[in-house]
Amino acid sequence: MQANKMNMSEGVLIARKDDIQEVCEEKAKRGWKVFDMPSGISNKLEFFDAVRAVLPLDPPLHTDGENWDALNDSLWAGLHSLRIPGSIIVWRESDSLKNDFSSDFENALGVFNSIANTISDPKYGGGFSSHLIVFLVEN
Repeated sequence: MQANKMNMSEGVLIARKDDIQEVCEEKAKRGWKVFDMPSGISNKLEFFDAVRAVLPLDPPLHTDGENWDALNDSLWAGLHSLRIPGSIIVWRESDSLKNDFSSDFENALGVFNSIANTISDPKYGGGFSSHLIVFLVEN
């Protein structure tokens, strides 16, 4: 599928590596920020460590507890505080978490989808809206 033909709805999308490069480059030219998650995340702790290392969080998440609700709130506020048109999170090899800890994988997707569904609504952001796309990249 050509990148310019991809369905560019918000939320979590499954994509091939070759299909997203052009999309990421085009969005970056328009002020979007692209975040690359590390490959091969295989458990909840690694996922939270990756989020802490790569994504904007407000307030920062402490390492003493990996709480999905706290992640949702912190990541939403962190992305919103960037005051940019949108963000793309590229997550390669997400199957490692999906295969080893499917409930944690579903929770992670739930957080991403929740943020994508609310960050674009100006009523939640004090009149400002942004967008979020998360690409789960297949090889």
